[in-house]
Amino acid sequence: LVVASFGCCQGGRDTVTITSSSGENLKISVEIADTPQKRERGLMFRESVPEGTGMLFIFSEEVQSPFWMKDTPVALDLLFIREGRIVSIIEDAVPYSEDLLMPASTYTTVLEVPGGYSARHDIHVGNNVNTTSL
Repeated sequence: LVVASFGCCQGGRDTVTITSSSGENLKISVEIADTPQKRERGLMFRESVPEGTGMLFIFSEEVQSPFWMKDTPVALDLLFIREGRIVSIIEDAVPYSEDLLMPASTYTTVLEVPGGYSARHDIHVGNNVNTTSL
């Protein structure tokens, strides 16, 4: 079980705290992509996404739109979230790929983290995520 909580921090960033079934507390400092312009740019052109950081995409309604890695030079894991649960995960998305990455389900929030993060921290579809404070 993975439980996540979100809280605002300084500098326009939020902190996502994920607690895994092993009891490990993972703090992820996230940038919020909550406008069409921010969501379109995402993590493009970033030379690195350090461990413990990421981007949280927030949508006003349930969607099932694909993502892509165009102009994104680093591998990413994409965690698709709906109603407090991870509903789909795309691991190690290939840098610069223009292939459309379609999640297995609709979602309202997407958390992008460094490639391999899900495997390193035992994160799976079905894990709980608390986004009520966003």
